[in-house]
Amino acid sequence: MAAKESKKGADQTSGELQVIQAICQCITDSGKDVSKVTYDNDVRAYSVVSIYGLKYIRVKWGKKIKFITIPDHMNYVLKLFQLPETATISDGWIRIPISGEIDIIALSKLFCEIYDYCYTKAAGESFGCCSRYLECSDNKACIQESEQWSKGCAYRQNLINGKIFYGANSTIRH
Repeated sequence: MAAKESKKGADQTSGELQVIQAICQCITDSGKDVSKVTYDNDVRAYSVVSIYGLKYIRVKWGKKIKFITIPDHMNYVLKLFQLPETATISDGWIRIPISGEIDIIALSKLFCEIYDYCYTKAAGESFGCCSRYLECSDNKACIQESEQWSKGCAYRQNLINGKIFYGANSTIRH
């Protein structure tokens, strides 16, 4: 029986960890709870970043090729933030080439949108809004203390996207 190959070289692991740290910094800088972000670098080809237990970012830092991938159903985010065109690879993930920390910072809105998507997805059930919708409108953000309630609130996503339906800050004109 042949000996097992080592899963990764030290340079690849180190590079992937630096990219993951930069992604976490983008999430932290946006005021989100980075404690809900975990990673697994025990995969031979790449490292996997999970947000709220959902595997949504893969990082590859090889000698010749460096990229992140996101699930292809998140393609709308690339269009939303006018990020560069990328290639969908055969396993249903979109490849986004990177060369360093500057590229990660440029993608910070992408990572925050993925974080918010995973946050909402982890809620399980969704509902329109809670009784605090006016306070949330006045604060331009969800103020619900209960993480479970906040996750399930559809109005929260509107607030994140700058759509405020109620109060003095309303961006919707009737």
